[in-house]
Amino acid sequence: MYRGKSGQANLTVGSDDSGNIVAEASCDSLQQLVLWYEEELARIRSETKSEISNDVQTVEKRPPNRMRTF
Repeated sequence: MYRGKSGQANLTVGSDDSGNIVAEASCDSLQQLVLWYEEELARIRSETKSEISNDVQTVEKRPPNRMRTF
């Protein structure tokens, strides 16, 4: 297994039980950005749901009055 680190970047390379090469890489600053974007997406979805439910209006339609009074 190989492990390397450069600044905030990490790399691990190894093999699984079947002999396949497995590489995992991460970067602390990218992980922070991913978390921030996930939270922002959740906030925007919540706001959008709230706005959509506030925009729903009930419209009552009545049939035309067919009786004429003279």
